[in-house]
Amino acid sequence: MGGMYSLPAMKITSSKKPWFTLFLSFGLTITVMVIGLLFFKSNLHIIYAILAANILLLIRRCFGKLDHNAERFGFIHAISLIGCFWYISLIERTNS
Repeated sequence: MGGMYSLPAMKITSSKKPWFTLFLSFGLTITVMVIGLLFFKSNLHIIYAILAANILLLIRRCFGKLDHNAERFGFIHAISLIGCFWYISLIERTNS
């Protein structure tokens, strides 16, 4: 899940706070953007989903450490994936 982003980010940044969070944020952005583009969603919807995923990451960073533990970011990554698919299904229901 999130290990594809968190493990390299840990290695590159040595889990230093601002850079580690930035790398994880970049990973979440890539994931959400690819999902949005695969489902042909508008740029505005993709931006909303990116903001929601990154806000979730920042909230998690405020209330706990992610350092040296891929499972903690995996939870954020999984919630972001589930949220993206839920958001896509919500958009599809309102458009039809």
